[in-house]
Amino acid sequence: MKELVIKIDGVKSSSEELLSKHVAAVWGVRETKVNSKLGEVAVLYNEEAASPIDIEQAVIDSGFTIKK
Repeated sequence: MKELVIKIDGVKSSSEELLSKHVAAVWGVRETKVNSKLGEVAVLYNEEAASPIDIEQAVIDSGFTIKK
């Protein structure tokens, strides 16, 4: 298992559940923790089933912008 932390623009407490559901739907993701105060999502995933690119795409698909 690997952990990935992604910084996100515009995430609010009311959006945490939506973002968490989108990211959790990625095959191989085991756990998500969204922190709107820090503007980030922490993801625990199986690196043999998912990649950081897959997880980042789920964040984008849910309507958020990733900080680089």
